[in-house]
Amino acid sequence: MSLHKRGHPKSGFNYNPEQNKNESGIKRVINAKGQENDERSKGKKFSKTVVLANKIGDLRKVNESSNFIKIKSSSCNMNMKYGSLNNLQISKGRVITIHDSDKNKEKKEKNQENKNFMIDYGVLEGPEAEFNVSPIKEDDSNCKNEETAVNERHTVEQYDKRKNFCEKLLSIKSLKSLLICPAFKDAKYKPSDYTKKAWSENPNLNRYDDVFCIDSTRVHLRRHLLESTKTVANLSGNPNNNRSDIVGRRKNDYIHGNYVRIPNSDYVYICTQGPLPHTIEDFLLMCWQEDSKVIIMLCELEEDNSEKCSKYWPDVKSTMTFGKIRVYNEREDARKYEGITIRTLKIYLGDSTKVMIQYHLKTWPDHLVPPSSSIIVTLLREAQLISSRNPIVVHCSAGIGRTGTFIGIHYASERFKNQSSGEIILLDVIREIRTQRLHSVQSTIQFAYLNICLLEYFALDNIIEYDGNVKQFISKNIAYIQEYAKRLLLKKNKINLK
Repeated sequence: MSLHKRGHPKSGFNYNPEQNKNESGIKRVINAKGQENDERSKGKKFSKTVVLANKIGDLRKVNESSNFIKIKSSSCNMNMKYGSLNNLQISKGRVITIHDSDKNKEKKEKNQENKNFMIDYGVLEGPEAEFNVSPIKEDDSNCKNEETAVNERHTVEQYDKRKNFCEKLLSIKSLKSLLICPAFKDAKYKPSDYTKKAWSENPNLNRYDDVFCIDSTRVHLRRHLLESTKTVANLSGNPNNNRSDIVGRRKNDYIHGNYVRIPNSDYVYICTQGPLPHTIEDFLLMCWQEDSKVIIMLCELEEDNSEKCSKYWPDVKSTMTFGKIRVYNEREDARKYEGITIRTLKIYLGDSTKVMIQYHLKTWPDHLVPPSSSIIVTLLREAQLISSRNPIVVHCSAGIGRTGTFIGIHYASERFKNQSSGEIILLDVIREIRTQRLHSVQSTIQFAYLNICLLEYFALDNIIEYDGNVKQFISKNIAYIQEYAKRLLLKKNKINLK
């Protein structure tokens, strides 16, 4: 059997066995061919009511060890309802046979296609699913019950929202309207109902004095994880870091980082500042305690003759110690993607070791944009695939501009995909992000770039055809944003020189 990896808006799902036992979840009624041969079914047609799960997951998480279900039904045509599924990557997995819910019947599994039933594909994560078989009335035995029809109408509407966003953006003759967008500075898009007590109490742990870390979503460091190890090293070998400062900070759970949870998804990002020399141990502890598999670095160590981030990794095949945490740089790869160095870092705390992959993007200067949207979208996709749904750590220097734009692509795409009613305005979505990581997406330049990245993200999801016109629009407007940003930066520098 086979499974298309993308294309169906409702394709993947996460399985919760307790929910499936007691809740209806998302149902799809499938016509049975013929009648069941037992006493219960005499004179009645049967349909298979398949309880998938309450939560639809992300099909891009598919791998060869996933379990898939497949049930036959000739009356539901995915291509007709959801667009072409051609030329998509295929993954294989195990077929779970749909079975009668009779307690005396055992669930069947087999490694070949079930010849009796077939439905739109799904991904089963976790234990085998429980499927229900129940008699229904003759006039109810069509492909969709009322609940399913409502769900599918919403799916088509959501699909159109993404498509409408793309079509509206493509119809703009110039992105100048986004670059000078007066509404971007409107106070209603800047949350005001927040507290920043921990940030205020720890000025020496903040890189910038005007970039707040709000209390409601901040990461709390679990410093007790450091207590089992024996040595207290001088952080980074910096003579300014004395033992009393380190020991004093061990009683504090503060780090300048916030969780950003992606709507209708299990994905979580940690948006954080580039570590300071004396907060590298804190940064590494955060990555450790959250069991993060991926670190995205969107800045250089130094930009415009100013330090933007302290180096928290050693040279390749070398080891560095930061407080009680050791880091070994196992390998570096600068060939896979142009402008990105991929490092495999082994992190040691006590007798335990964890491996983290750092993606270091070197083509996104502060106040400007990268030379393309493709590299950002590609990086985002890869981070999603290998994160194992553990928090993805993202930082630039302040952890709000480039970082907010990067995670904003994923956040906005899920909002467009899943909001069932009402108009979706991208500035409203940015405000939502700012309620979790304040100040995210700092400028209209980043706002315009976010629009272009979303266009490419949706195009790669086959929401629109990724043809020559779309590619030309993206390329032309990336260049336009870059030129605008350079002129603005030059003007700003001239003013500063006066």
